[in-house]
Amino acid sequence: MMKKKPFIFFNLFILLSLLFAVVFTCCAAKNYRVEIPNTDALPLSELEITTDSDCVEVAELKEEPERISCLVTPRHMGTDRLEIVFGHTDSSAASDFMSIRFFCGPFHTVFVMDPFPDFSGSGVVIAVLYFDILLTAVFMTVMYIRYLKRAAFSYGMVACGGIALFTVINLLVLMLASAVSGGVFLLNLFQSSFGAVLSGFSSFGSIFSLISTPFMAVFSVAVTVSNLVLIRKEGFRPVNLLGVLLGVAWLIGMAVNHFFDSNSSGSSEHGRIFTSITSAISIVISYFICMLFATVFSAWLASKRRPPFDRDYIVILGCAIRQDGSLTPLLRGRVDAALSFAREQREKTGKSVKFIPSGGQGSDEVISESEAMKRYLLAQGVAEEQILTENRSVNTLQNVQFSKQVIEADTDKPYHTAVATTNYHVFRSYILAQKAGLQNMRGVSAKTKWYFFPNAFLRELAGLVVDQKRLHIFMVLLLMSIFALINALSFLG
Repeated sequence: MMKKKPFIFFNLFILLSLLFAVVFTCCAAKNYRVEIPNTDALPLSELEITTDSDCVEVAELKEEPERISCLVTPRHMGTDRLEIVFGHTDSSAASDFMSIRFFCGPFHTVFVMDPFPDFSGSGVVIAVLYFDILLTAVFMTVMYIRYLKRAAFSYGMVACGGIALFTVINLLVLMLASAVSGGVFLLNLFQSSFGAVLSGFSSFGSIFSLISTPFMAVFSVAVTVSNLVLIRKEGFRPVNLLGVLLGVAWLIGMAVNHFFDSNSSGSSEHGRIFTSITSAISIVISYFICMLFATVFSAWLASKRRPPFDRDYIVILGCAIRQDGSLTPLLRGRVDAALSFAREQREKTGKSVKFIPSGGQGSDEVISESEAMKRYLLAQGVAEEQILTENRSVNTLQNVQFSKQVIEADTDKPYHTAVATTNYHVFRSYILAQKAGLQNMRGVSAKTKWYFFPNAFLRELAGLVVDQKRLHIFMVLLLMSIFALINALSFLG
């Protein structure tokens, strides 16, 4: 298991940095300097300033060759929306007037709302937000690599990979948006308005959903087809419908998002609400798509990772046998994979292993799965003293738990274990081994039919969401709160 201290320190740092951003905003946004183009139609000597509220005062007028600047400062505590009009004295021409909207916030703060919400010192806050996103991407990537190096395949590893992917793509989208808006990402960092950055972030969900739509469409069809094949060949079980459910859920999500998107046009209150909902739905969907990508990649890596040749025991996970007590092709593949690894280890290091075929007897089975595997091992030339059977288990978790008891009854020394199972099942075996406390476990992968894989990926994604539910609830609430902020700012404007 990965130590929790790095995650605690990371979360504490992010929390403190965001708290600093809030406190800094309250301290720095005490006034706002407005810059007005200095044209012949609007010289300082003839500038007329009017406002529809006494919430602020305008002072410190300065005339420069190309612009006129002034300082807008709140008069009193409270919140109020106002509009300040800078115009030419005794003129009625619309071109001679400039109107800027402001919002007086709490703590004697003032924010400009045109064209995007902004405030004094926003460059520092923007830098903090960018740094937090970059730090999250780097930290989660490093932690994912640490999980991989230790072969600590787990839901925690997948969560790190999913969040790393989510933040990296988000950062790339923000950089792209910054470049499109007319600047180089790092050079115009402090020149962007706070609202423009939030707007760029809100566009991430829509952009990512658009990019990932072809993949998700193909994947949804593939898992649905694989489920139908799986049900036809292996029988009906609720877990075999995960692909169909994903396909239906994805189509419903896209339909709902399209409905809100089609109603989000315009700057009306109705349109802004639907725009905010569309962005929130898109980014939450994007977050879980990143988790799906991380699940698929992690499960694939787990199936490809070979154990070091220092194993003391190989646990062979059982599954259904034939009516005559012989092994099915699926189970025989697991035993053959264990035999192949044991022979390779013996050839390279001279070290022998003990086999632990694991599996009880089902109500429709003539012998236990472990006994059937033992007979096959004996037929392949394995000595009987090298075989320790576990014949009580009825599911995979019990396979691991009871095999651990068999091992600890055989030795009181530290040991290294391998678990032989089908390739799509290796990732789950790592997770269950961690829950059972099986020491130094590594997976040995056996090949199987293609249609098992998509459903296995979805099962692990469901397991990830349940196992790490607090993290995902927090992330969804955080994303929703960001869009609530964006929506609130749009209404203030």
